[in-house]
Amino acid sequence: SGHHYGGACLLEGGMVIDMSQLKRVCVDPVKRTATLQPGVTTRELREATCPHGLHFPSGHISDVGCSGYILGGGNGWGVTLWGAAVDNVDAFEVVLPTQACQPQVVSHATDPDLFAGLKGAGAFLGIVTEFHVQLHPVAPLVPVITAIYPASLTPQVAALHTRLMASAPSSVEVSMAFVRAAAAPHDPCIILGATAFAEPEDTAVQQAFEQIRQLLPDQRLVLHDAPLPYLEALSILDGAWDWPGLCMYGHGMFVEKGALTPELLQELEAATSVMGVRSLILICPGAPPSDKASSLDFRGGLFLCVYAMWPRTDAGPAADGDQSHVDWVGRVKEAVGAAVVGLYVNEVMLDQPGQVLHCYKPSTLKRLQILKARSDPHSLLRKLQ
Repeated sequence: SGHHYGGACLLEGGMVIDMSQLKRVCVDPVKRTATLQPGVTTRELREATCPHGLHFPSGHISDVGCSGYILGGGNGWGVTLWGAAVDNVDAFEVVLPTQACQPQVVSHATDPDLFAGLKGAGAFLGIVTEFHVQLHPVAPLVPVITAIYPASLTPQVAALHTRLMASAPSSVEVSMAFVRAAAAPHDPCIILGATAFAEPEDTAVQQAFEQIRQLLPDQRLVLHDAPLPYLEALSILDGAWDWPGLCMYGHGMFVEKGALTPELLQELEAATSVMGVRSLILICPGAPPSDKASSLDFRGGLFLCVYAMWPRTDAGPAADGDQSHVDWVGRVKEAVGAAVVGLYVNEVMLDQPGQVLHCYKPSTLKRLQILKARSDPHSLLRKLQ
């Protein structure tokens, strides 16, 4: 029921607890809150909140499990306006693997240290059986604009991306991606997109969108520019990740907003020319700073994730080129290297030792290690390493 293709739910000699049938969602439209169980997917949560005109900052892909997504911090739709998923959690019902092993409600009032620990490192500390979350009003139509250009125009597209990140209101979520599958004949492309959590006619939204409309229209390959119904708008990325035989290997990094130097952009453009047809490099907003204590570090910058995606065939891993895709991710990771301030625990591959240690600042890691000794004294859950 979690959110980790890198192996967080699999452990040599361990036991998997299947929570996929815990599907209850209860929405209180008056209080603008919801309680949900760990088997609920992003799609199911949206379908429960949408009739009430309410939104939770949920994952970008509809099949993502809400539980692991939230427990790892949750960098999703609406992050610039409402913060990360964990910034919108009021309480957890959790079973700690201690002698008592009984469900307990953990909130800022009952146990502020454990509450903050669960908000970004929950998978290491306990088994959450229910989430109590805040919801936010959202318009039935979501303004969306997507422009696709040849990758050779990366400097111009990236320059506008940087300007919009600095000037657009928090309701406008701006992203950029390097792809090959956006348009035939699968030449390298760069996508600039924006999604707004505001009314379509909002003046500030239209001012931001107009800058995208005016960017190199004669050299643009594709422009999609129309408000979409809420559920359709927030499912717009599903096609890239939802297809038969999908294999994926990725690496999620946080970088500062000023990290997209001409040299780094040149490296990313070059990587696009040799990646698999379905692979991509995504750059989107990270969570803004928050005065609410949590374990989600490295806020206020950009999230840069490298996704190698390829089909599994009957020929098997060697013939399908598994290692070449993994190696490609490694090369891009090395190219970005110096710009990285930290990793995103939900999107690192646990086949590489020590990745978890780079997902938290030293002070946060020390606090989590103390919490780990208290909440999981026998190390029955995944080790914090």
